[in-house]
Amino acid sequence: MVTLHRISTLPLLQDVTFIDTPGTNAVLTNHTSKTVQLLPSADLILFVTSADRPFPDSEKQLLKSIQSYRKNIVVVINKMDILDMSGGNHGEDTKQKVVRFVTENAADLLGVNPIVIPISARDGLACKLITKSSKEEETTLWKRSNFKSLESYLQTTLTTQSKIQSKLLNPIGVAEGMLAECYHHLSTQKKELQIDVATLNLLESTMSGWTTEMMQSVDEYKEDMVGVLKKEGGRCQGLVNRMSYWDQWSWFVLNSSGEKFEREWNVVKSGSGDDVNAAEGKLGAIVRESS
Repeated sequence: MVTLHRISTLPLLQDVTFIDTPGTNAVLTNHTSKTVQLLPSADLILFVTSADRPFPDSEKQLLKSIQSYRKNIVVVINKMDILDMSGGNHGEDTKQKVVRFVTENAADLLGVNPIVIPISARDGLACKLITKSSKEEETTLWKRSNFKSLESYLQTTLTTQSKIQSKLLNPIGVAEGMLAECYHHLSTQKKELQIDVATLNLLESTMSGWTTEMMQSVDEYKEDMVGVLKKEGGRCQGLVNRMSYWDQWSWFVLNSSGEKFEREWNVVKSGSGDDVNAAEGKLGAIVRESS
């Protein structure tokens, strides 16, 4: 839900619309996404951080995402008044350290030296409510709030010409931001795909090497088996040659001469078992290496 407030007595707000977006540390998880959705239509972004806890990780991530939209960004450090009691001269040394910290971190995230305006909204509001006149600028409280610096910047920056220029450049900035995000995403995917291609090439090379070695081993096994079969064939031929025609006829036709056949076969087959066992062992080794 959006609540619209109109304050007709302030000239600064006559032609300006401020949208107070949810904070990054809000209870509702969708607040940050709603904030990001409003960024493309903004002419100027006042990025407000707190002096008591400047630039937590959530704000750094949000500022980095805003940078991609090529928007004019002003970093405002609010609640500077809480540092008044941190040292002499209303905590001036501590305040300067906070400003330097925010400036350096914002510069790292945005890539340029940002405009950083430290303020105390509470002191500024209190001064306006108390004086309710033009004399507010003369009070020490008003000067210490530094709210005049923010008002002056807005008055000189949000002119009609600058707002028209921002409206014209806004689509270009949004498009540039989207293209930058797409380029980053595609570059990341390209690197991942290059790694995948290198991995596949390595696997293909390894598989090619394994296939070559396996085929060589299979060819050697085939040669060994051919040799075994030739030897076994030679032994069978030797058995036939050692038996007379009567022995062959008796064994094949009459199914007799079994004892003599066993004796003759034991003679010719001596040593053949070693060749067969060696061939079987070699085949087993090939299967184990390839599995």
